[in-house]
Amino acid sequence: MSWVALEEKLPLLGEPAKVLLLTLYQLTIFVSVIYIYITTLSSSVKLPIVLQTFISVASNLPVLYLHVRSESIRSKYRILYGEKAYQCLFLRYFVHAIPLGTASFYIPLVTAKNIPFLHIVDHLLTRDILPIYLNFAMAIPVVVLGIIVRRPSGGFNLFSELCLGVLYPEQSKLLEKGAYKYVRHPRYLGRFMIVTGFALFANNALSFIMAGIHVCSHLMIIPFEEKELARRFGVQYLQYRRRTPMLIPGMKGLKELLVEQLRHYQGN
Repeated sequence: MSWVALEEKLPLLGEPAKVLLLTLYQLTIFVSVIYIYITTLSSSVKLPIVLQTFISVASNLPVLYLHVRSESIRSKYRILYGEKAYQCLFLRYFVHAIPLGTASFYIPLVTAKNIPFLHIVDHLLTRDILPIYLNFAMAIPVVVLGIIVRRPSGGFNLFSELCLGVLYPEQSKLLEKGAYKYVRHPRYLGRFMIVTGFALFANNALSFIMAGIHVCSHLMIIPFEEKELARRFGVQYLQYRRRTPMLIPGMKGLKELLVEQLRHYQGN
């Protein structure tokens, strides 16, 4: 889906003043969450864990709800709002969830003691796990590989990213080629690799707990997302699901996936 086509679903993108206000609103949420997290981290490890759990779940609840109630939501919004159906859905559910999800994603990274302006409470969970610099040597390739995987080949675009297929199933298609030939959820796989790399960079048990919470909050979506895809594509999706791993392609599959992704990047 091109930017022009996306503007048809989100007309506010053609209004710079509204886009600026929306961006500032989301940036305020993101910065506020990170600030609260850093503040609590200076005196406790329990409160940051509670905060990460809350924002991770809260950021994914709208997506979960959308997949569970896809048919009723689709009928309601398309009848009530017509051409602005997706914009109304986006402003109601996603505009708040996106900055929360982004904050949850970066929280393992800001749990690092080696960031100069951070003061982290001294606790067993915040002490270094790996020898200095070894964590960097491990973190960098994991993050790079995650970035490579996270923009999958095979037809992924903004239509898929923004859950437009739930509201407009007749305009969606099942992705089976490219990266999707090796795993059903390459976007999640790439995200999980990056957040694991962030935890390696931070180099303490607390950062891995934060990364684990983020991963689990996304794993809870997958069964409901796949049920919705099965309703949308029927037997075609069920056959695809049987022959394709969900997230772990095995060593051979991972190698082929990375080769496919590198070809995709070179082609672009």
